[in-house]
Amino acid sequence: MNRRTLLELAAAIGSLGIGLGHRTSSAAAPSRRNDPHRIPLAMQGASNPTTGTTDFAYWAGQLNMPVFDNTGNYSILFMCNGIGLQGDWDQFSGDAYTSSHMPANDDPNLSRYYPLVPLGSHPPADPSDPTLAQAASGSFNANYANAAVQFIGTGRSSAVWRLMWEWTSDGYPWSYSWPAQDQANYAANFIGAWQQMRAAVRSVMPNSGFVWNLNQDFLTACPIWQDCYPGDDSVDVIGIDTYDQGWMSSVTDPLARFNQFSLPGLQAAAQFAAAHGKQFAVCEWGVGENGDNPVFVRQMAAFLASCPAPVTYHGYYDVGDFDFQNSPQTLAAFIAAFARG
Repeated sequence: MNRRTLLELAAAIGSLGIGLGHRTSSAAAPSRRNDPHRIPLAMQGASNPTTGTTDFAYWAGQLNMPVFDNTGNYSILFMCNGIGLQGDWDQFSGDAYTSSHMPANDDPNLSRYYPLVPLGSHPPADPSDPTLAQAASGSFNANYANAAVQFIGTGRSSAVWRLMWEWTSDGYPWSYSWPAQDQANYAANFIGAWQQMRAAVRSVMPNSGFVWNLNQDFLTACPIWQDCYPGDDSVDVIGIDTYDQGWMSSVTDPLARFNQFSLPGLQAAAQFAAAHGKQFAVCEWGVGENGDNPVFVRQMAAFLASCPAPVTYHGYYDVGDFDFQNSPQTLAAFIAAFARG
């Protein structure tokens, strides 16, 4: 999605199995079932459907989960308002905003999902108009290291970084189909940028993990997507974002719409994760632009349950058109599908 307030709070790295000790084998992971009621949940916005304001306690109660249980096994993971890196590096304040809004039992060792990017994440982008090739050459490494330093300064010792999210789309300056993108050299530039970011962050935070985050239409939108994989030794989680969006409205049946626009990408990304021995995440998902849609929620839960790779978390984008305040049937289905029994 182009609307982004992306600072994500995650459960402990050890309990999610991300970071130190992660698997990097290329052997296919065995088939397994994931319990949707036990998969860590991230919520962007996390608003109370009645008041429309962020309400940790509401969701903890509705889903029968503590905000944090200090094990990471059943925690709600809150994605909160943050900033994207837009070139104003000296003013970057890490996750200080989010830290000031966390509950008192926020363990300082909990990891964060953080979207480190080489260019502007939201308009207006960096006015110097940097390129992905510059990021690949290491031009911004000092900035990435500085971001990690400031992140540590908030009291957190570990993080999982979701680099260049939705890069298979056209929505961001690092995207494959961004206007004037050098597609002929895109795979080399993308991997080069990834490796520079990863090395710079790990020079400061050596236990960091990294999510390779596809967009839902990657199978058709980015024919070279597999060529852009940085390698098993550089990726910890394979992720994807998928939504029930308004431009899909010509397919009126919600099940048919899910099967046409979301399921193929989910399956392909999960199979790729399993083949590479990686964990899987639905980093962002949401419904609402086509109206109240509990079918999508039930289908998502069913997919997660049968996913061929272990699911480390899924994240609901509870913002704007995808806010549960607009979709009572979706809310009921969500609670039924994901609340801890």
